[in-house]
Amino acid sequence: MLRALARRLVTGALTLFLVTVLVFALIQLAPGSPLAEGIEATGLQRPDPEVVEELERLYHLDKPAHQRYLLWLGDLARGDLGRSFHD
Repeated sequence: MLRALARRLVTGALTLFLVTVLVFALIQLAPGSPLAEGIEATGLQRPDPEVVEELERLYHLDKPAHQRYLLWLGDLARGDLGRSFHD
């Protein structure tokens, strides 16, 4: 009985981990850059490179994918699903 419960808990945790990796990967692999789309939505033709750098830091786009995943996972655990660029 305890063994079956432990197996289900491990399987559930593994499934949850794989689903989060898959969702993060799909978000990252979507065509276009969320930053570019957000800037385009404001109507700016050529934003200042300093502004782009600051936005990349703000949205952690300057970090490697594994660090962005961990930051995203931490936010997800707190119930923060991120900011919408299409408000």
